[in-house]
Amino acid sequence: MSESTSEPENGSKCYEIGYLLVPSLPEEKIGEQTAVFSDVLAKYSATVIAEEAPSLTSLAYEMDKSSGGGTHRRFTQGYFGWIKFFCSPSLVEAVRKSFEQNPHVLRVLATSTVREKTYLGKRAKQENKLENKAEEKPAKLPAEAISNSTTEAAPAPDSATAPLTAAEIVEVDKSIDEMVKGA
Repeated sequence: MSESTSEPENGSKCYEIGYLLVPSLPEEKIGEQTAVFSDVLAKYSATVIAEEAPSLTSLAYEMDKSSGGGTHRRFTQGYFGWIKFFCSPSLVEAVRKSFEQNPHVLRVLATSTVREKTYLGKRAKQENKLENKAEEKPAKLPAEAISNSTTEAAPAPDSATAPLTAAEIVEVDKSIDEMVKGA
């Protein structure tokens, strides 16, 4: 990923264009395609501020692309890349259409965005924490941590290695939340 620190011209807005290239494109030709996209942006006087080179990814659903002559090709993978840039709002649609006309492009999406970095990386799969705690082995907490609690809802076990029940874990979590709120 690369970034530029140049400021936008007067009247320009920040946009991001995401694109999928067909997976049948050889890897050595991907650099050429990103250069074509840079040329398109330069043609419309857009200022690139960040971009990520395309990388092969599995698609959430099968997509098809017309190959001309009434034939369609179906894809379950594609090279996904994006470019963040400043451009006049009146030219964004022309930029998007120029990207779509490329025969190696499977899909394009142009959106208005902010200059700041907004990508947080891949998120871990979110699951219900209470269900996981009840299904996993009960957690072991030191007796000292439980006795320092401000509520009496979770009684301290007889020994430091005694496993807690699911209900006790919930109560400990509640007491920790209360301590954090009070801090």
